[in-house]
Amino acid sequence: MVSLADVRAWSPAALEDIFSLLQARTQILINDGDDFAKTLPVEGWSGDAADNAAAQHRALTRGLDTIAAGAAALGKTIAQAADAITGVQSALTNAEELAHKYGYQITDAGAVADTFAGQQVPPDLNLEDRARTHTQLVDDVAQILRTADDIDTDLASVLDRAAAGQFGTGDESTVAAAAADGVKDPGLTLPEPPPNATPAENAAWWSTLSTAGRAILLRDHPDWLGNRDGLPAAVRSQANMARLPAERAALEQQRTAAQAMIEQAKAVYDPSGGIMKAALGQLQEANDKIASLDTIATTMGQGGRQLLLLDTSHPRV
Repeated sequence: MVSLADVRAWSPAALEDIFSLLQARTQILINDGDDFAKTLPVEGWSGDAADNAAAQHRALTRGLDTIAAGAAALGKTIAQAADAITGVQSALTNAEELAHKYGYQITDAGAVADTFAGQQVPPDLNLEDRARTHTQLVDDVAQILRTADDIDTDLASVLDRAAAGQFGTGDESTVAAAAADGVKDPGLTLPEPPPNATPAENAAWWSTLSTAGRAILLRDHPDWLGNRDGLPAAVRSQANMARLPAERAALEQQRTAAQAMIEQAKAVYDPSGGIMKAALGQLQEANDKIASLDTIATTMGQGGRQLLLLDTSHPRV
């Protein structure tokens, strides 16, 4: 388990130096490895010795492929870790500044200690504000450690997999192709929002993410962000706007399914008309929701507005 002492000691600059060195060494491996791969077969050489040499050559080439794939995956992950650490350390710095302002200290063990314990609190510090700040700091520290532990776990996993030779398929045509395959590994994964979180916990989680990490979530997981209380309004609006195409596509599928149900209902003997009525109701609901999305898009297009909640799961959007 990562401690705040670990987070304080982490050095993104050191990881960036390792990444640069690993990139350079990987490129050497790619160039020399692909040259080595071209040494066999030798024209006109046949027999047992040639067969043995070919077998050894294939084995060594596969080994080079594995090393290159692992090095490439590890380089990518180290670069991601260096960036992710900046977000965690920035959140810790902000929390420490807030703690100092209200007479608290965040210890290496993750406790929020009262520096005025047993003393008179200065009159300019409101006691209710201090109590709220203490609660916020506890949430901040919990999320800082949660994100830091996620970074540490993911990086350790990639290190272990690289050491075990688990990157690369073994079927790549060149060492360069093996390295490219290694880069495809996701490497570090961003921590999901805390489950059943309060707005303060959501805000604390968001504060631990780097700028690049936040951009990735906005691109890949706007559904995590749009309706999440505690996140900046501009972020929520951007995320909900990004969700509109997927929501529309889902509703259009529902409309298509309802239209198919109507066609099926026409061929079914149903004196009560219940089947057709249900199908028509589903079609109307889908059409109404799609029209609502059109209205949302038109309204947002007028500017000066933010879309802080988008929920299509109920009868009305």
